[in-house]
Amino acid sequence: RESAAASVARWKNRNYEMMYLNVLGFQFDYQGASNDENRQIGPYISAGYSDEDMFKPLKKYHGVEVCKYERLISQCTTEKLIKEIKSNIPVGVTYRHPYCDWSKQKDKTYLLITGYEENIFYCLDVYASDPETKILSIQNFERYFVEQKKVKYETYKILPYEIKNVTMNDFIEGLNQSEYVKRDTLEDMREFADFMEANLDFITEEKGYDNWHFIPLLLNITHILRARRLLSKTLDYIYNLTHDSIALDASIEFSELSAKWKMNWILLQKLKVTRYQKDDPRFRKMINQFTQNIRKLAMYENDFVAQLRTNQYHPNIRICAKKVF
Repeated sequence: RESAAASVARWKNRNYEMMYLNVLGFQFDYQGASNDENRQIGPYISAGYSDEDMFKPLKKYHGVEVCKYERLISQCTTEKLIKEIKSNIPVGVTYRHPYCDWSKQKDKTYLLITGYEENIFYCLDVYASDPETKILSIQNFERYFVEQKKVKYETYKILPYEIKNVTMNDFIEGLNQSEYVKRDTLEDMREFADFMEANLDFITEEKGYDNWHFIPLLLNITHILRARRLLSKTLDYIYNLTHDSIALDASIEFSELSAKWKMNWILLQKLKVTRYQKDDPRFRKMINQFTQNIRKLAMYENDFVAQLRTNQYHPNIRICAKKVF
């Protein structure tokens, strides 16, 4: 949905970078992981933000309003979607590939419906590798949602304004509304490191997942590192408008933090591929390196965010994220 919102904004000549203001976070549910009957850790970590955390600033700063709906499928529902599209309001739906005329895959995708003619929708497949417009028969569309009993969809409406006089104060305001600040994130990250060190078993983590990309432990760390990269993008946007050097320096720091999380993701990927047993000294060495990295990141991020929030960030007198480990 975030990608769809960005696509609509670009299509309508709007910016979208301020929608990432509130995405900084890290959550670890220690109790949930401790009580999980499968002993999996991955489902209990998250980046700590939702679609709504992005859609609020998207509307506030860029005038792109995303509204969510859930309705029982009927002819009336299809007609309502057509009415939105005819009003130049794109509609987004989660959809399964078997009902797509252009794909034989089984996975879900997200379609952004942008046009209509008799019996067909014109749409963009947000997850497809090619950006070309797809043609979807309304008959297939209705067949799929009849099976689902109801249809969940979003509309993307362009409002008559966009705020462009943004500053670092707007960024700090967003940071203060993020889950990173609301929770004791430092403690969450430390607990995560301790729990991983004592309990990680990749055979357990990948149970039930044929595709390793969807193993929750790896997937959720991808979301965490991506959030840091998106914040870097927001700061670049602010710098380009204000030429505030603090925004540029902070953007570089968030980009480096994302890279450090990526290094940890790669380390876990190596652990999975090597398939060392938990009591193998090589496994212990690699997991110890991972958990030490997490603890160092926890301290650095906590200090960095605290300085940004209180306008005490001075890049010339601090250790940069590149040197954390």
